[in-house]
Amino acid sequence: MKPQGRYSRVLVLGIDGLDPKRVAQMVCKGELRAFSQLQKRGRLCPLATSNPAESPVAWSSLATGCNPGKHGIFDFIHRDPRNYVPYLSLQRSKPTFTEGKNRYVSPRRVPGFWQMTSDAGVPTTVIRWPVTFPAESVKGRFLAGLGVPDVTGRLGRYTFYTTATQKEDDENVVRVVWTGNRIHTHLFGPTMAGIAGSRPVRVRLTIERTDRGVTLCAGSQRYEIRPHQWSKWCTVRFKWGPIQVCDALVKFYLVSTNPQLRLFATPLQIDPRRQVWPLTHPASYGTELADRLGLFYTLGVPEDTNAVTDGRYDLDAFLQQCGEIDRERRRMFEHELNRFTDGVFAFVFDTSDRIQHMFWCAEDEASPTYDPIRAKKYGRIIHKLYQDMDNVLAAALDAAGSDTAVFVVSDHGFTSFHRSVHLNRWLVDNGFMKLEQPGDGRSLLGDVDWHQTRAYAVGFTGIYLNLAGRESKGIVKAGKEAEDILGQLDAELRRARDPQSGATMIRSVYFTRDAYSGPHAADGPDLLVGFEPGYRASWQTALGGAPANVVVDNDKLWAADHLVDPTAVPGVLATNVPVTTTIPACVDLAPTVLACLGLPIPAYMDGRSWVGDTSKQEVSPDNLDRLEPQLVGAAHNCIGPDGLDDQQRSQIEQHLSDLGYL
Repeated sequence: MKPQGRYSRVLVLGIDGLDPKRVAQMVCKGELRAFSQLQKRGRLCPLATSNPAESPVAWSSLATGCNPGKHGIFDFIHRDPRNYVPYLSLQRSKPTFTEGKNRYVSPRRVPGFWQMTSDAGVPTTVIRWPVTFPAESVKGRFLAGLGVPDVTGRLGRYTFYTTATQKEDDENVVRVVWTGNRIHTHLFGPTMAGIAGSRPVRVRLTIERTDRGVTLCAGSQRYEIRPHQWSKWCTVRFKWGPIQVCDALVKFYLVSTNPQLRLFATPLQIDPRRQVWPLTHPASYGTELADRLGLFYTLGVPEDTNAVTDGRYDLDAFLQQCGEIDRERRRMFEHELNRFTDGVFAFVFDTSDRIQHMFWCAEDEASPTYDPIRAKKYGRIIHKLYQDMDNVLAAALDAAGSDTAVFVVSDHGFTSFHRSVHLNRWLVDNGFMKLEQPGDGRSLLGDVDWHQTRAYAVGFTGIYLNLAGRESKGIVKAGKEAEDILGQLDAELRRARDPQSGATMIRSVYFTRDAYSGPHAADGPDLLVGFEPGYRASWQTALGGAPANVVVDNDKLWAADHLVDPTAVPGVLATNVPVTTTIPACVDLAPTVLACLGLPIPAYMDGRSWVGDTSKQEVSPDNLDRLEPQLVGAAHNCIGPDGLDDQQRSQIEQHLSDLGYL
């Protein structure tokens, strides 16, 4: 028998990066009618985000009702204390992997609310929720989101074909030469291990010059494309061995043919109809979506900000790509909304995050990358984005009846990003870290003298002690010595000033022993740095680098962010449900969904239901390991404790660069 709650349906609409200040301003001007409707019917307010305010952390807290000490996601980038190697938190590989079998398990340590609704027999559909790869089994349908790799196992490696001479080596660039009006080259797929070593499986690609652009021949298929246009989806099949195949999708963008060919190819996406790794549940759901709605981007982060910052194509091409992704998502949303008659429907739009990262500088005159011409052309892009999301919400409200609880949530807000802080250089200058030689410290903590280093930074907000008994070369003794160093770091970080302006850079410093609880709390950083808006840890800090200057201008088009103190970038909550909580928090969503349906709330959840708790199950936080989905014995995506050779270091840097960290 299904549970009897006060609502028969719960609709969760996630919008990544939706900022409460901007929403409030536009509501006051009458520009967001659907949000205004929810303000009158229920609640429209800020939603306390996670600490740190990062997408994988916040979406995991929204899904599980738990803090990072329980769900185990602390940052985009973690580190292995055995060898100090950074690794991405979005994926986790099995400790052993047989070619042709699924190599991945969930990186989250606690199940999402959809597992509990499914276990209770409630129909459940979840689309594009972050940190859900591989696709999770539910009583309904599931499409994985942030964390889905390309078919090579990376988080998105594009390829750029050009006849132009390159000044330096770039693994993404393939230098090609015209032979008459043709170029013969290849698409490079998954890596195959052989007697002579590992090499990528290839599919022949022929580029033929025409009067209007080029014709592409990939495998047995032909595609025409003109300059400044995106191609249709191209389907390719990589073969190795008599029966092993990998199907993939790719799109091309033709930048130019004259005087030089410049052709961009997206990362090779998992084909939803023939999935090399589990993208959907059931697997047939991928075929259903493709057959009914057309092929679609499957990569976790398909909007290629790297291509823009690398100069492969311009903001117009990026905006075209974002528009196509948005149209694909809307078709999916409408498809599922039209058949949503019972249970839970959770859908996340996340292109909103990438657009704000890349187009904020068109509004922010104080940004180092502000340009009046760019501002005139793109200054209303973010404004239009919010209106588009309001239209999505309007469609949801039109379909919702009195028996439907509607929750709009964002994981965090947004603010300016003007100056980059190299935290490891600050640690060096203040005597907490020692490099083996003067100069810029290499990424992946490559030049650190661990015998004289007391603290180091990895990820975007975390500082770790080099703790004896935890780190393989730790020198800081647990107890009084560790506490004294943490106290020094806390005091000196709060006093840190921008050497150029004298401004305060850090709003708060958090001891994670106070911020986190649960069986995995000790896996996180020892301190969290809450930056003032305008400042953020540098890309190099995230990978353990230590460039020479502590603070530098952010000269990237990526001119806005949320990796600051969480009090400065709350998310948004909009709902038609009366909310009893004074200050709603992201950990409250999961217990609220369960309470709306009349389901018991697990005792290990940190959050409280906005509509009042139902009875809690007696599940002790100490026993959370038994709840981990497919995680017992799983290993991190990292190398063992014996150090790194050059090839291993290169592989890690390649993976971390896919999201723009290098």
